[in-house]
Amino acid sequence: MTLKWQAFLTFFFILILITPLRLYAGERRAMTLEDVMHFHHIHNHSLQINFDGSWVAYAAWPDRGDGYGVLVSADGTTEYTIERAESPLFSAGGRWALFIQQPPFADRERGDTGNPGAVLTDTSDGDQVVFEDVSTARFSQSRELLFVHHTFVEDTLLTDEENEKLKEAGTTLTIRDLEGAVERNLDFVERWTADSLASTLVFTKKDTLESHNGLYHFDLHDLSAD
Repeated sequence: MTLKWQAFLTFFFILILITPLRLYAGERRAMTLEDVMHFHHIHNHSLQINFDGSWVAYAAWPDRGDGYGVLVSADGTTEYTIERAESPLFSAGGRWALFIQQPPFADRERGDTGNPGAVLTDTSDGDQVVFEDVSTARFSQSRELLFVHHTFVEDTLLTDEENEKLKEAGTTLTIRDLEGAVERNLDFVERWTADSLASTLVFTKKDTLESHNGLYHFDLHDLSAD
């Protein structure tokens, strides 16, 4: 890591730490335990740098409450904020960033935990795409592909028996070509993996009728193929 980057990252750590202290000093009142719990800190080793060093991503969260994710350009001129975001990743080419988005703290306090989502952000213009009910989400290692495996969500219009079958089945895997803006959904995917060149996807399928269960492969160069 260069001295330039060391100075840059040190600045952000200091900024996160001293901002709450400056606010409370301005208010001239005694600091309480509740105040301390609302301090934001860099979350779970979340600091990430894209491959050419042009963007930094991190998540800042308090001990209690909602945090946020941040994308900031290396020259400090551009910054994007993503609410309730954590665990940032950069795509292979470094243009896109992905954050996991947690449900609101108020909902979690009421026991309505909900499912996490994922937020895809284009660093060129700040445009964001939100994926709901996410189990896992990651980029391919060598191409600008995004894989989002969704989690089971109970359908209130179905019977308990039908929902139980859905719960035991696979779920939707979304594949998005970030450069071609093409997206493909594969239903009832249980497990999946892609090769290091992101050419082929191999997945197991488990549907509710067990009529199409098995091992499948899919050409990742043609997302529109049947």
